[in-house]
Amino acid sequence: MLKTETDLLMKINQAQLDIRQRFRELNRKRQEETITPDEHQELLLLIEQIERFDVERVKYLIELANIRGVSLMTLMKELDIRPPAFE
Repeated sequence: MLKTETDLLMKINQAQLDIRQRFRELNRKRQEETITPDEHQELLLLIEQIERFDVERVKYLIELANIRGVSLMTLMKELDIRPPAFE
């Protein structure tokens, strides 16, 4: 199934704000050494979710770059997308 640029852009720009906010909360607790075992397990699951999302996002970016005939880095600059910051 051929994806259109619009389809790819929608997938690339999907927000995961709630997941990333919870990740930041739990990561802060981990750094402060106040995280519970259950929260630590939740943090590990969130990390997996975020990593899977990021991998899919890169695949969509590569596909869109190929459609447009530009490099991945050029496309990311055009879309003002930066690699995720590690927290």
